[in-house]
Amino acid sequence: MRLRPSDPSRAHRQWHGPLAVAAAVLLLCAYAIPLTTAADEGIGAAASTVAVATATATATPAPVGASNRVLNWSFEDFTGSQSVPLQVARYWTPFVLSGSPAFYNARSLYTSPERIDGSTSQLIRSTEPYDAGVYQVITGLRAGNYYSVLVYVLSIFRTSAVSDPRIYDGLILKQIGVDPEGGINPLAPSVIWNPAVGKNMDRATWGERMVFEATGSNATLFIRVQCLQPSGNAGWFNEAFIDGAQLRASPLSQVTVPDQVQSGAFTVSWKALVPGASGSDVTMAAYDVQYRDGIGPWQDWLVQTTAATQSFNLAQPGHTYTLRARAWGKYYYPYAEIFGPWAESAPVLIGKAVELTVTEGGGVSVYGVSAQLTQSGSVAASGRTDFSGRVYLSPPSPGQYDLSISSPGYLAPPPMHNVAVGEGVQPVAMSLRPLDDVVNDGSFEETAPDNLPAGWQIVSSTPSSTEKNYHVGIYMAHCGHKSLELDSGSSGSDTVLLRTTYSISNSYRPVLSLWYRIVPSSTTYMAMVLNVRAYDGSQVLLNSASLQSQQDTGWKQLVLPLHDSDEPYSGAVTLEIGLEYPPGTQPPSPVHIYIDDISLGRSSGGPYRLRLPLQLLTAP
Repeated sequence: MRLRPSDPSRAHRQWHGPLAVAAAVLLLCAYAIPLTTAADEGIGAAASTVAVATATATATPAPVGASNRVLNWSFEDFTGSQSVPLQVARYWTPFVLSGSPAFYNARSLYTSPERIDGSTSQLIRSTEPYDAGVYQVITGLRAGNYYSVLVYVLSIFRTSAVSDPRIYDGLILKQIGVDPEGGINPLAPSVIWNPAVGKNMDRATWGERMVFEATGSNATLFIRVQCLQPSGNAGWFNEAFIDGAQLRASPLSQVTVPDQVQSGAFTVSWKALVPGASGSDVTMAAYDVQYRDGIGPWQDWLVQTTAATQSFNLAQPGHTYTLRARAWGKYYYPYAEIFGPWAESAPVLIGKAVELTVTEGGGVSVYGVSAQLTQSGSVAASGRTDFSGRVYLSPPSPGQYDLSISSPGYLAPPPMHNVAVGEGVQPVAMSLRPLDDVVNDGSFEETAPDNLPAGWQIVSSTPSSTEKNYHVGIYMAHCGHKSLELDSGSSGSDTVLLRTTYSISNSYRPVLSLWYRIVPSSTTYMAMVLNVRAYDGSQVLLNSASLQSQQDTGWKQLVLPLHDSDEPYSGAVTLEIGLEYPPGTQPPSPVHIYIDDISLGRSSGGPYRLRLPLQLLTAP
């Protein structure tokens, strides 16, 4: 709830009446989108039937532009009203959901009644609990347009002669609601209610406000009062004074932000107008501006600001921000200050950062991983991953950096080299190795270029010349400086199949992880596939993958679970990696394959076994 400060210079907006110090006006600032329903707010059990007056005054055509669309908005005209207990202002219709409250022209009971404008107001009172109010069908609206509502309601529980009116807070609830369909049943599901407010005799706040979108030419404005307890004395009344109802065309805001990736603070500007209104009808009094980080909650940035632009200096590298604003329209004839709907900006990405995502061998994101960007041996930026395994690292200046990670309970891969940091956001991903990793030199750093790693065998190869289409190279690497390279040779049709065997012992749900990059020809269809297969010691296939792409994949992690039982696995695991043709034709298929950061070990988590002593007792 956002409160509008009182302004003693605007006497026509102040409550008048005998409660010169203790009376209260309630304000509710409901967000424009989404609006709250009665069911959402738990406004109490509703009666099964709705009692309303049988006669409703015929409204004259509604005004246009920024004018107030409510007829008899200040409840001055009680012409044609019935006698007590049903004195209702002209163009308004009463409804009673429970209890037997009386409706009065407030001046018929008080010489100077509580009011916001004129000389009187609509009064609802009873010594017993009640749920009642008044409504008016507003005409001349336009479907799809937004409208802002303001109603002043002041309530007094029992008596104003109390030292602290707050002791009765929550005993009389006030609400305004709108049925965009123009119905007259306050219990209809189409009615949009703002949250109920129960402040008792509080002059520090001003009016209840809400915004809605019209769905047709008519909409119904409901003003509802719920008294929850009896007064406890025949001479004490639980009263609600209603006055100053307005429904105006809303001020529509626009928020402008840069359309490029930003490197830090950026300028935000906003403006608003009421369609079809002139400057003599309405001006913009102030703006509320909020922001959110990613898909997080909206947070206040500027409240009731009169500025039209400001630098957003809360931006953090690697984050995406969205701004939204709503305008407070200052209306004249009659005077009112009401907010319009929120308007959102396009998202703004803050660059000059590395967006690092860290997983373990099973592909699961890891929380709390330490990450460092270094340059010439000096740490330029550091951080820890969040629960999504992500961390943003922003060095002081653009350039080439080395990136390293570490975490207790895992083995670290070699550093990632030559990570480019520019004005944008550079996404990279790395994986940690399990503590029982059985792969020796899975990043190929210990293998001399143009050779095969120790323990690897050539199962088959069909080079078109003396060239080797398999080797460890330094042209492309994920982590470290080297990777295993496979290619289809100068003919574009060479195949190769490599094999190695590992031995694992008592490993919980072992998983094979590797990083691959497929770089096909930009002009020729890739017919070959990268096959990765894992067998047990009896050559039973444990898992496999066939990978193919018609464009550069970038570095991607492949995860192959090898054992789905909670029982620890022991035995041999044979890994085959091949660049092969699927069955059928074998057209030329120029492609380069890079393999790096192979690991084989247990999955994260796992069953925990606890052995407890068992004592057997004989029955007495």
